[in-house]
Amino acid sequence: MSTLYCHMLTFANNSATLALYMLENLKKILVEIGLPEKEAQVLFVLIQHETLKASDLARKTRLNRTTLYGILKSLTALGLVTTHEQFGITVYSSIDPALLPAFLEQKREALRVQQTAISELLGDIQKVRDTKRGLPRLQFFEGWEGLKQAYEDTLEHNKEKIIWDFTGTQSIAQNLDPIFLEYYMSKRARLGIKCIQVAPDNAVTQKTIEEDKKYLRETFVIPTEYEMQTEFVMYDNKVTMLSFAPDRPLAVIIEDENIANSLKTLFKYVKSTVS
Repeated sequence: MSTLYCHMLTFANNSATLALYMLENLKKILVEIGLPEKEAQVLFVLIQHETLKASDLARKTRLNRTTLYGILKSLTALGLVTTHEQFGITVYSSIDPALLPAFLEQKREALRVQQTAISELLGDIQKVRDTKRGLPRLQFFEGWEGLKQAYEDTLEHNKEKIIWDFTGTQSIAQNLDPIFLEYYMSKRARLGIKCIQVAPDNAVTQKTIEEDKKYLRETFVIPTEYEMQTEFVMYDNKVTMLSFAPDRPLAVIIEDENIANSLKTLFKYVKSTVS
């Protein structure tokens, strides 16, 4: 085998690997913007082929025909898939990948409009909830997406602009999506919400301390043996408790002034012992 042929073969293999890597990243992005996993898989396969019959598409995606037709109908309604007749048989194609940025922009605009509409309703919704309030109000969140919503509450309902935080830095680093973590910390700093946290001494905490100024944060270190698999966040009249168990992540928000103030007092005592 000639050296030139070997170089050409290596180049072809590297190009194929790069193309597959880029497509896999595209699939991940489609899921992250809200496209269901199976719909993203179907679109992912169609992008790689010029056109496909339903039978070929079912074989490549390993989906049954009934499920596949429902997905194709949904993708067609979104404008991501088109159909036409070829030798009397219906075939399916994805939109030109170059049009995907425009699709993402449309999604972003639709979300902006929905966010505005929800924001306008929040005042009335809160009044209704306040009239029914007696006992401490509890909210439960399950799954990683649920945890993200609980974290958002610490920013969106924080009039005092401060967070008191018992945090298991290592557990967070091992389990929480790093993209979301960066988004959350940057947003908190941008909103001017200071975080004062108590964390066990470990490599993650030491790295965290190096970035305290960047993220408007102050970290107090307790001994390593007090490692936590959870996080307790106190802000305004709320306490958010988060568990990072990989098999069942969950969060609970307790809205009660007495409970929040008691835990803030406990936090300040612990902080004073390590200052």
